[in-house]
Amino acid sequence: MAKPIYTKPALKIQDQAKLLYSRNLSGIKTSELLKELERTSYYRISGYAFPYQDKLNNDRFIINNAWKTISADYKLDEKIRHLLFASIGKIEITLRTQLIYQMSITHGANWYSDTSLFRDTTKLLKDHADLLKNWNRSNDLFVQHYKNNYDTSKEPPAWMIFETTTFGSLSRYFENIKYKDIGKNAICNYWHITDRKDYDTFSGWLKNVNTVRNICAHHSRLFSRVFPYKAMPLLRCADKSFVMSWPNNTKVYASICIIRNLLSICNPEFKFEKKLRKILRNVSKTQLNMMGFPSDWKKYF
Repeated sequence: MAKPIYTKPALKIQDQAKLLYSRNLSGIKTSELLKELERTSYYRISGYAFPYQDKLNNDRFIINNAWKTISADYKLDEKIRHLLFASIGKIEITLRTQLIYQMSITHGANWYSDTSLFRDTTKLLKDHADLLKNWNRSNDLFVQHYKNNYDTSKEPPAWMIFETTTFGSLSRYFENIKYKDIGKNAICNYWHITDRKDYDTFSGWLKNVNTVRNICAHHSRLFSRVFPYKAMPLLRCADKSFVMSWPNNTKVYASICIIRNLLSICNPEFKFEKKLRKILRNVSKTQLNMMGFPSDWKKYF
């Protein structure tokens, strides 16, 4: 059966407000709602409104004072994103540092183009092209210095070129390195991953964190999101302080546990747990459930 073509027209802000009120929205004055719709799109708001609407009854709100609940979820999501984005930045810097250092010390400055070090040459060629693309479009002073003073027929050393790439690129390069590589082993050992059977799981952690990072960077809805893949715990965890239990591996709580584990190694001074508890001080059980938090989460944080 063919899918219908989307034909809904754009609505003026006043009509957007009327539509929300027709669906039994309450808890906000018309003048305030119009101001909110001017700075926050209707479609963005609808993502937070969705859980409180009856899809079988013209999207009518099923709770009283719905705007208060929607606004509380929106503000919580914003606070969670800000904390996680700052946290992931510290993880990204350390991952970049370890990848550069361990591989360069072991294999030399241009290891990233050595096909013998990687499991999948096709993936390497694509990742290598992305690496060069990010390097060539960078306007950083150190990039210009290299181009102005050195023979560019030779690719720059890893400690330069990886400074201009993305978290996604870092995680893909790491994943593609052969399991028995000495440099990869050293990177994993830094992160307290000591069993090769957990290398793929650790790569999955990095992909998960990168996805969360991108959601936060683009200010997208995070707290109630269901991820399309599962965040799995390590099979043989060497660090007994790691949080390795999450009841729902497709919710953000699993990502928060992973971020907490990684920060405990690379930046414990950041006091992630304390900052998280402060944000969650007055949250409701419903909000915690939407994020996948178990009832006993505080004993881990």
